[in-house]
Amino acid sequence: VTLHWSSGEASCPLGWRLFVPQQWFEDAKRAAEVKLPPDLTFRSKPELACELLDQVLGWGVPPLPLVSDSFYGDSYDFRQQLQQRQLKYVVTVEPQTQVWTQDPPTPPTNQRPGRPRKVPTPAGLPPPQDLPTVAGQLPPSAWRNVTWREGSRGLQRSRFARLPVWAAHGWRSGKRAPRVAEWLLIEWPTGEKQPVKYWLAQLDSPVPGLRRLVRMAHARWRIEL
Repeated sequence: VTLHWSSGEASCPLGWRLFVPQQWFEDAKRAAEVKLPPDLTFRSKPELACELLDQVLGWGVPPLPLVSDSFYGDSYDFRQQLQQRQLKYVVTVEPQTQVWTQDPPTPPTNQRPGRPRKVPTPAGLPPPQDLPTVAGQLPPSAWRNVTWREGSRGLQRSRFARLPVWAAHGWRSGKRAPRVAEWLLIEWPTGEKQPVKYWLAQLDSPVPGLRRLVRMAHARWRIEL
């Protein structure tokens, strides 16, 4: 797990954490073979990423917005950790992510104790939708062509839309997860049958500029060269 600082034009690695699979801790023979320290405990990649963030923030590194691939972006808990640290972000997510396009009401708390029951969709709201469904319902006026940088093959340009959404994490099981508004950014190039990328974002502006969102979403290429 690595954390890099980037200006968009250059990047510098700030820290690393070695991820050790949980199975290695559960296999005494393997743990002895690779000499795992006895006091070391399993930590997931998002947990290691948060450790890195806390370390560099402790150094006084400016809390710039964070970008990541979908392994981290798909983790609702990871995004919550960023929010708790008051860090802004633009993270890739997979198409099957479920969201509402309206602010959902808080579910009732008067559920009787005992076996959890299935919780119906909050009154007055449709069921949450996956991201391709949301994209397909947007009007033509929602889409804009955006150029975000000069590449080796010329200007990098595509078609994008953005809208506020609320992640539906845990809604079927009745989890009272906090519903925080995030901006969904969708890239759907003209001529493609479906969108090619999705991001969820929280920035310091109530309505972030579309070009700024796009530039930040595509900033991860710098550390992948």
